[in-house]
Amino acid sequence: MTDLRQISVSEAATGSAPLTWGQRAILRSVEWVREDIGYFNMGYPVAIPAGVGVDGVVAALRTVLARHAALRTRFSRADGEVRQVVDGAGGIRLDVHEVSADAVDATVQGLYDQRRSVKLRPECDWPLRAQLVTAPGGPATLLLVLSHLAVDGTAALLLVAELERLLGGGEVAEQPVSPLDIAADEATEPLVQRHARALEHWRLALADAPTTLFDYVPFPAAQPRFRALTMTSTAVTLAADQVAARRRVTSSAVLCAAAACVLGQVTGHPDLAMQIIVHNRSDAKRRGVIGTFAQNGLLRLDLTGRSFDEAASAMLGAMLTAYQTGYYEPDEMRRLHADLARERGATIDLSAYFNDVRPAGHRPSAATTVTEEQLTGLCRETTVVEAGGWPRVDATYFVTTGVAGSATTVQLLADTTFVPLPEMSRALSGMERLLVRAATAPVSADDIGPVTGVRPVRADAAHPLPGGHPVAADRG
Repeated sequence: MTDLRQISVSEAATGSAPLTWGQRAILRSVEWVREDIGYFNMGYPVAIPAGVGVDGVVAALRTVLARHAALRTRFSRADGEVRQVVDGAGGIRLDVHEVSADAVDATVQGLYDQRRSVKLRPECDWPLRAQLVTAPGGPATLLLVLSHLAVDGTAALLLVAELERLLGGGEVAEQPVSPLDIAADEATEPLVQRHARALEHWRLALADAPTTLFDYVPFPAAQPRFRALTMTSTAVTLAADQVAARRRVTSSAVLCAAAACVLGQVTGHPDLAMQIIVHNRSDAKRRGVIGTFAQNGLLRLDLTGRSFDEAASAMLGAMLTAYQTGYYEPDEMRRLHADLARERGATIDLSAYFNDVRPAGHRPSAATTVTEEQLTGLCRETTVVEAGGWPRVDATYFVTTGVAGSATTVQLLADTTFVPLPEMSRALSGMERLLVRAATAPVSADDIGPVTGVRPVRADAAHPLPGGHPVAADRG
């Protein structure tokens, strides 16, 4: 049985402002998918402590709605401009599903699988839906569906943590910073100068970048055309940590280097221009904001002749530069891309991405050194599964790393006209093989291909596509 509750707030803070840079970045992607807006819905489960009833869940949700302006934000268009409008009063619905105890997990999973079918209309809806699954004895799990237009992945995790504190009877922090405050901050001189520095870096870095990595004859598309595979590997976790400790770099740099080396093998282009998702929460003001800050940073790195260890060290520097220059006003950045396209006579394709969504603060483990034999044994436990398909995505090759218990998840979403499904699977396995070998032995530049087992997918008769492979310049 399903019951409907209304969660209302009144007399909360209200206001209107231009969009923040993070909101502008994701808005373009949301408008790009048009009617498939549910693609950008995120789902997060919240465990309900024993003894907390439905009324307790309602109270916790009401508290976070009142505290966080982003959860009460609509996006209003007038005279060609989109603005963020924060409502001081209104509400959301809470669907309460009463099921048997043995049906809780399946019901939660089913609701999670349906999250993309929830239509959150940004012009009139608040960006949050809540589904509560209850079992005999009380609530069991709360599932949040959040629009990426108002909340990024970091903010979603902050929101989950705050709800867990409230449901557990804990205190919440002082009144949080609002996206309205961030919009005002981005108009100040220090942020204007930071934006200018970012534009200059991108202009210089793209002046001699390859116009596309995918300069070969397309293959027949799978249906749907854009597919995702997810590899779950404990061997990747231990191997990446071991390389990171030896090279004194972050495990994120090691994973990104592995993804870049394999991408270079897939396309036959070791001179790379790709994008990395930058979270833009490096200062205290932004660190705890429920909002969206993620933008694209530029990774510009030539791996020609580099061993894997050298690639990992160079990648750390490239990532740090990308983080420093990944916070900017998106509309002016798009104009820069258009100017460069006119100057170079071709659109610069930046449709390859890397995104590390593992928890912040991840560090190499202090575990005993693992041997190649141990890592190879763990590889037998690795799984690769299909993770969905879409008819239209504004990326050609997108690697995302996450966490599943002690394992690392590596998801590859690709355009199958440039990276067919068998090559996608080979690319994921190649990343694991490269990391496992590099954890215990040097891997030279010449060895990367044989170790990964990945070769360029281009046909012998391939020819460049005129003008490169145009995609959206900002994905956020």
